[in-house]
Amino acid sequence: MKARKNAQTESLGKYIESDPAICGGEPVIKGTRVRVRDVLELLANGHRLEDVPQSFPRVSIEAAAEALEFAGELLSEAYRTRKNLRR
Repeated sequence: MKARKNAQTESLGKYIESDPAICGGEPVIKGTRVRVRDVLELLANGHRLEDVPQSFPRVSIEAAAEALEFAGELLSEAYRTRKNLRR
């Protein structure tokens, strides 16, 4: 079954989107309810990118890699914003 897109769905990358109706708007892998956070937790627990599809069959290695890159970009942006606020 294909997920319906609504006007509030925001594409955050090739494989990542956010929709208030899915997982409370948290970034997820497109077409799934697998949150970026779920992928990051798996990787933080010692799994490799290649292992992600075993735990989340609808998530490709490429989607998992984009989730990791997305998180890194958010962290860098948050750091820069925080650093600028301290000035």
